[in-house]
Formats: sequence, C-alpha cells, structure tokens
Amino acid sequence: MLAITLLVASLLDARRTLAVLYNKPRGLVTTHRDELNRETVYDRLLGDGSFPPEFRAMGWHAVGRLDANTTGLLVLTNDGGLVHAVTNPTVGTEAAGPVRKTYRARVMGLLDDASLGALRSGVDLGGGLGFSQPAEVEVESTERTSSWVRLTVCEGKNRQVGKSILTMCICL
Repeated sequence: MLAITLLVASLLDARRTLAVLYNKPRGLVTTHRDELNRETVYDRLLGDGSFPPEFRAMGWHAVGRLDANTTGLLVLTNDGGLVHAVTNPTVGTEAAGPVRKTYRARVMGLLDDASLGALRSGVDLGGGLGFSQPAEVEVESTERTSSWVRLTVCEGKNRQVGKSILTMCICL
C-alpha cells in the first residue's frame, strides 16, 4: 500500500497549491522522463491509481531529488514557485532564512574531527559544482567500520551529500 499524505488539498480547485509527502522507495528515479527508461516517481504515483483522478492532470514537480538508490521523504507539489523557494539557497524569509534540508547517511569508515570540520565549512564538490555552503554535520552513531551521520544543508546541488562525503575519501 502506497503511503501518501495530502498536506494542502482541494479536489475541486486546481489553482490551489497542493503538496504531497511521498516515502520514495529504492529504485525509482526522481525525474519526469528517464533516458534509461527506469521507473520514475511520477510513473508510480500517476500510473498506478495512487492519485485521485482530479490530481493526475495537474503538473507535479518534486521539491529536490533523491537518487535512485536513496529512500526517504520526497515532497511533490503543483506549485513551481514553491519548488524554487525550497530548492534555491538564496530564497527564504527574512526571519527564517533559507529552507534547511536534513539527510541521514551511512558512511563506510569513521569521520575524524578534521573531516567533520571540512564538511561543516564546505567542501569542493568537483565536476564544476564548486564549493558547498557550510553544513551542519552530526555523527549519530558509529559501528566498527562505519558511521551514521546527519547533514543539514540549505542548498540542493546535484548529489551534494554523497559528493561531500566522498571528498573525505569515505565511501557511502
């Protein structure tokens, strides 16, 4: 059973901003069309009857992306302005600032203080993406050969969390 929670909804008025929280499973890609013909979150939500018919005709957009192998909360909306406000690090309210996104990742290896400091200060993501903005980084727990970390960022660069961790020479 697909778990969908409607946050703001009016089945009769498509001009309203609607937002859906979706627990994205592993294996789906977050794109409208995939060049490798993999199943997308839109295929799943719009094609299997999960959305009411009144919702299917709306232009849905993911607020950010999760990689195919990543599971977790994905917000979808019919409001492009909302997508921009959440994903653009320069947008926000004067009181609240930019929207913060928190990710939890398991890394192979143990993060030392120097690695944590670099992640907190911002790292070169490579591939022309430049440096990440400073992040909040917390080690939640460690095992013999791995760590669970929580990273909070205000931007949404392509594969930012994974590339940040890889710059520390630690595998996800």
